[in-house]
Amino acid sequence: MTYWMMQDVVNFTRLSQSTIRRLEKKGAFPIGKPIVGRKRVWNPSQVRAWADGILDGAGSERSEKSSGILSKFL
Repeated sequence: MTYWMMQDVVNFTRLSQSTIRRLEKKGAFPIGKPIVGRKRVWNPSQVRAWADGILDGAGSERSEKSSGILSKFL
């Protein structure tokens, strides 16, 4: 199985690293698995499922930036 590093998650979600970490702490984003030191990886299917859930709940907001859609989590 292939995992995503932080930069892959950032590129996919268009969220900053700090926003991803903040959402993880709140339990609003999939938790990364530690691999070496402070490095972590994410399961791509979990990140995609999270994004699908956010977009499904956004309704007509799909065309807005992610930060608008995610405002309820921040």
